[in-house]
Amino acid sequence: MLDALHHSLQKMSEEDRYCCLLFDQMSIRENVQFNQKYDCNEGFEDLGRNRMCTFTNHALLFMVRDLHQKWKQPVVYYLSRGSTEAEMLVQLLNEILDACQNVGLHVVATVCDMGTNGVKALNCRMRP
Repeated sequence: MLDALHHSLQKMSEEDRYCCLLFDQMSIRENVQFNQKYDCNEGFEDLGRNRMCTFTNHALLFMVRDLHQKWKQPVVYYLSRGSTEAEMLVQLLNEILDACQNVGLHVVATVCDMGTNGVKALNCRMRP
């Protein structure tokens, strides 16, 4: 997604590159399906590093939203068993913020739904 976003950013003014990074975690139904296109099973825990053999029941979505125009773009999602711990959220936030900066976005705010782990992650990340 970031490669496609990087391509789109080439046509945008510097002002239009200012955005917010939003993230939210939600419960999902456990379900495993075979994806013929990618020749793999979907529905197992996957936090971007390696896929586990654990059924997933939560999805964590990161999205960027422009401050001046009316565009928004999902960036990445992760699947987990249970809520993602604050320490892992901090790692994911840092990786995504770096990736956004590398493609030319200027993230000026991070927004979550005030869930316990989200708030804890933001507080941990703000410490020097």
